[in-house]
Amino acid sequence: MMRYLTLFCSLFLLVSCSHLNKKEMVVGDNLKAHSFKDIYFTGQPSMEDLKKLKDQGFTHIVNLRRSTEYDELEERRAAKKLGMIYSHRPFPLDMNIDDAYVDGVTETIVKNRKLGKTLVHCSSGNRVAIWVGAHFKKDHGQSPAEAFSTAEESGLDKEGAKKALRKYLKLPTN
Repeated sequence: MMRYLTLFCSLFLLVSCSHLNKKEMVVGDNLKAHSFKDIYFTGQPSMEDLKKLKDQGFTHIVNLRRSTEYDELEERRAAKKLGMIYSHRPFPLDMNIDDAYVDGVTETIVKNRKLGKTLVHCSSGNRVAIWVGAHFKKDHGQSPAEAFSTAEESGLDKEGAKKALRKYLKLPTN
């Protein structure tokens, strides 16, 4: 019985983690992305990217950038003009996220997921990767170390972003 339970748990873990695409791919016009099922994580899409994303089956854009960083309204209008759902979930200025922020982004994605592909972006993809790591720890049961690794595989490469995720995951900040 114990052997079957171990086998079942191993298969469940393998299947649940196998949906994370660790290879970098290109979506839109020339936008580098990582994905988990039908959710794609990237840096800032251009207006040309938005047009091609629509043609590629994307229906929902989730923006984690703050409005003060760039012309967020232009992106919102362009996405809506293309018939895409646009959600704005600005990342905290101090980079300190909490469970409520993670839940808010997750709920935004889940709410529109059945309509088509979702693109989650910030300027470079690092804040998105912070959310990915936090989400996999909180909602998929990954250990803090596994969640940090998942975030790195999703594009986490800036030291400040790594430090912010380590803080959320309660890992040593070096």
